[in-house]
Parts: sequence; structure tokens; C-alpha cells
Amino acid sequence: MPITVKRYDTHNRIILWQVGSRWDLTDYYTAMQDTASLVSAHFPQRADVLIDMQHTLIFPSNVIQAIIQQHYDGNFQQNYGVTVIVSTAPIVRSLFSIFSASPFTRDRILLTSTVEKGVEVIQRRRLADGRGSSGGGSATGTSMARSQLSIGQTDSRASASVGGLPQCC
Repeated sequence: MPITVKRYDTHNRIILWQVGSRWDLTDYYTAMQDTASLVSAHFPQRADVLIDMQHTLIFPSNVIQAIIQQHYDGNFQQNYGVTVIVSTAPIVRSLFSIFSASPFTRDRILLTSTVEKGVEVIQRRRLADGRGSSGGGSATGTSMARSQLSIGQTDSRASASVGGLPQCC
């Protein structure tokens, strides 16, 4: 399958997507269903998603619309936290700028350059949200959390802003 969904770390409640070089919207929706099952298994504790897109070569048409629509509809478990995308590809960074500008995804989708940094981002975000290991409903993420998250960034390429909004690590 072009998108594999599994537990990255049961203790920290992180779900890992490993995205292959080619995938389509059907793969995306299947991965969302698999993720929903894993997130609900952790209820009421917060679970976050780490999406490794380091090998992605193409994006299906309408993927941006599908992702934003999913967040607009709010079809997530109450304990769903944030999604951290892992990639250094220019196309992923460009697509991320769209998520940064959307009011439905800017507080829920973050970007980092490595899986290790992604785990750190999730841990810092949980602290910034003031929820630690629980919570994560639609209120997850505030501008305060974004500003606290930007402190101590280690990836200078991602510290630039896109559309006036800070990028993550």
C-alpha cells in the first residue's frame, strides 16, 4: 500500500504514516480510517500523527482540498491532536504554505525536516497546548501555542514565515 499506518510509539501515542513515492486519494482516505481506529484506541488520551513524506514524488490532484475539507468538517476523534509532516522537499513545503494559510489547518498541521524533530514538535506542542498527554479536540492549537513552539527551533530553513504565519521545525 502506498501509505502505511502504524503505531510509532505506543507510550507516547504517536501514529506514523509512511507515505510511498506514489499514492492517490483512495490511499489517503484509507489511511484516515486506519488512523481513526488507532486514535480511538487511545481515548481519552491525546494521540498525534506523524506523516513521513520523505519519499513522496507526486501528489494526487485535489489532495489539498480533501485535507482542508476533512479539517473543515471536523471528522476527528475528540482526542486527535496535531499532524506533523516530515519532509524537506520543496513541493511539500509549498503545499504546507497552503495549510499554514487555512484557518482550518494552520493550527493542526505542522512541518519538520526529520522524524526525530517531528516527535520533539509533538511533545512541545502538547506542552504548549497545556494539555500534556490528554485532550486534543478542535480547540487544539492557538496562536500562543504556535509562538511558544517557534522558540528554540533548530531548522533555520523552516523558521521563515509563509503568508505571515510561522512555520514549524
